[in-house]
Amino acid sequence: VISVEEAAGRSIEYARRYASAKIAEITSQDPALAVSVLKGEQPGPAGLIRQLHRFRPTPYWHGPSNRAGYGSDTVTREDGTVEKVVPGMTVVRADADRDVQRRVDQFLSGVDGQVDSKAFDRLAPHVRAALVSVGYQAGHLPEDVAEAVRSSDVEEIAAAIAADGDEDGGVNREIRLAEAAIVRGEDSTPYEQ
Repeated sequence: VISVEEAAGRSIEYARRYASAKIAEITSQDPALAVSVLKGEQPGPAGLIRQLHRFRPTPYWHGPSNRAGYGSDTVTREDGTVEKVVPGMTVVRADADRDVQRRVDQFLSGVDGQVDSKAFDRLAPHVRAALVSVGYQAGHLPEDVAEAVRSSDVEEIAAAIAADGDEDGGVNREIRLAEAAIVRGEDSTPYEQ
């Protein structure tokens, strides 16, 4: 028989060991997920997009359109309606979060039209998350990135993503470099646009 204090101490020590082992496992399997978990953020593609794109409640001009939230040109309201971002509006975080998830789902449902979904599914989770992030703004992968995905060569995928950062006058260069680093499994400090 042990005391209540000793039982509580053992329980806390067990929880610490379990958490440490779990983080080590996640880190070895999916570095991007580990970063999200350690920061208390939502894991997966939506979490990665939130890391790479700073939340902005008011519209700003970026590329061919006004953007807000996490760099999107749309906002998804609680009732599911989708609105274009226009000057003067204010976007709340919940609407921006819904918009990210809607766009991630939309991208994932259309990825088979660009690359074989089996080839995409064979990639490691952190590579898939980075690819979804690449396709987030345009709704699809740039053709050179899609071609690299079809090759299944991780270094080729990372190089294509990094090279895509020079498009549009290099506006998204830092984000593309961060995504390429994630594909390679390197540590990357999330870029805040």
